[in-house]
Order: sequence, then C-alpha cells, then structure tokens
Amino acid sequence: MESNVQKVIELIDTLTPDEKKIIYKKMNDEINGKLLDFLDTVNERAEKYPISLDEITREVEEVRSNNHGKV
Repeated sequence: MESNVQKVIELIDTLTPDEKKIIYKKMNDEINGKLLDFLDTVNERAEKYPISLDEITREVEEVRSNNHGKV
C-alpha cells in the first residue's frame, strides 16, 4: 500500500515546471506566514513576561544537566 506522501510526490512529478513553481511558491508563502505569526506570539510573550539573560542561562544549564549529566 502506498503512503499518501508517496502519492502526492508522484502527482507533483506529473506537473509542468511552471505548475510546480506555483505550488512551491504557495507552500513557501504559507510557511512564511505561519513563521511570522509564531514570531509575533513569541515577541508578545517576551514583552509581557520578560526574562533576564541570567534566568535563561540557568534554565539552559538545567536542561543540559538533565540531558547530559552535570555540566
């Protein structure tokens, strides 16, 4: 049984280069839009709940310690 992804790839392979370009452009635009929305959300949270560089460093060190032993 073929996967849906494989079917989509096969369908894309049947398209002309111009048709592929249109699809890839739309996909790129959608990804960029979602990325900008995500960054806006992160920026809003950063403004509402600022965190110091020392706090970030402590959190990163704690995660690294939990994942890789004491640093």
